[in-house]
Amino acid sequence: MQSKRVAIIGAGPGGFYAALELLKHFSGQIDIIDRLPTPFGLVRYGIAPDNQRMKSVSKVFSGLIDQFDNLRFIGNVDFGSDLHRDDLLRHYDAIIYATGAAGRQYLRVPGEDLAGSFSAMDFVDWYNGHPLRRISDFSMAFSKAAVVGGGNVALDVVRMLINEMDVVRSTDVPDRVLRELERNAVREVYLLVRKGPAQVKFTPVELRGLVNLKNVDIVIDPEDLKLTQDESDYVDADQQCRLNMNILKTIAERPQAGYEKKIHVKFWRSVASIGGNGSVEWLDLRSNKAPSDASPSAGSGNSPCRVSVDAIFSAIGNVVGAVSGVPFDERRSIVPNIDGQITGKDGVVLPNEFVTGWAKRGPSGTVGTNRQDSAETVATLLKSWASSGDGPDAASTKADITEILRERNIKFTTWNDWMSIDDKELSAGRAQNRPRVKFQSLDDMMDCLD
Repeated sequence: MQSKRVAIIGAGPGGFYAALELLKHFSGQIDIIDRLPTPFGLVRYGIAPDNQRMKSVSKVFSGLIDQFDNLRFIGNVDFGSDLHRDDLLRHYDAIIYATGAAGRQYLRVPGEDLAGSFSAMDFVDWYNGHPLRRISDFSMAFSKAAVVGGGNVALDVVRMLINEMDVVRSTDVPDRVLRELERNAVREVYLLVRKGPAQVKFTPVELRGLVNLKNVDIVIDPEDLKLTQDESDYVDADQQCRLNMNILKTIAERPQAGYEKKIHVKFWRSVASIGGNGSVEWLDLRSNKAPSDASPSAGSGNSPCRVSVDAIFSAIGNVVGAVSGVPFDERRSIVPNIDGQITGKDGVVLPNEFVTGWAKRGPSGTVGTNRQDSAETVATLLKSWASSGDGPDAASTKADITEILRERNIKFTTWNDWMSIDDKELSAGRAQNRPRVKFQSLDDMMDCLD
């Protein structure tokens, strides 16, 4: 009789970190199941292509599969369609949902439906070659763009809009994306941040990436960096905020070199409306500073000002969507849980179902944040087994999930299949002196395995 089986739904950082924690205490079968044929989720399709150092965490995850025979990757399986919650409950002793946050936030302002108004997530999906992206292609013919947001995704989008092509050519963007980016006409970007510099969610590493852009002037009004006493106290007590403030002050004090490309970083600004004749032509902005705190450049209170742009990218966050058949808290936009154990409508914990990552806490934090989050969820799982009288390696009568996948003619991928896809992408990259060249469609990925 075999040991217990655990399914992890989602092969992104949350899922792999959950596997890492499980492997410390558990020798039974662990299956990481994903709708894509390839692993790594956000690491492969969310982190900007010019940030290869951050993408290297995938090597850590790959090492787990290579080291542990009881850890499997099962890809190209759509939970909610190919497999259902009841299937998992029949085939596994525990389930950990690590499904992320695939929904997008909207500005909800007049004109958001104009041509040239985009979700940053669509742009990120496109330049990262996500095979399920919602927009088939981007035309990079616009010259002035605005990016709305105060987090790392906003910085990623700014860099990808204005970076030197030599840098972009050295990344792993798909060939078709690279060809379009070669026509990139963007010369001016406005980064619009709703709050002040003490409240932003940038990490210092990402902010330095902005500073390191070549042949780009970055404009910050020093008045925007003036803090209230409460803000100063907060910054003094928080290392990340201190580092961010130092970087921002360095940018603001740096003389302009007169480059053709410019980034205007504007704090305390929100988009009041988007205007244009069928497509984006301007933004009306309002200041979010109270009149008594507003600097001369911020205008008087909520007095609007207008900037001319021909594209806008909203990077104000993602939304966790309901997981098929699994309890969902609409108000909080998370899978309801207590320390990672899912709860039903009555608040009672479900015995065998757990959640980690963005689906557990909401879309916040960095890739590394998922490690501690997953450690808490796995500890809760192990504690639930112990309280029921079972150890982590107690016997199980569950059948292998691949049996039902074969019965349903689901063409699932294995780790060896991913290694084959990986090898072909790396080979294509070597031919172009690039890290890799990604397949951009599911059909191309699956065809290369035939």
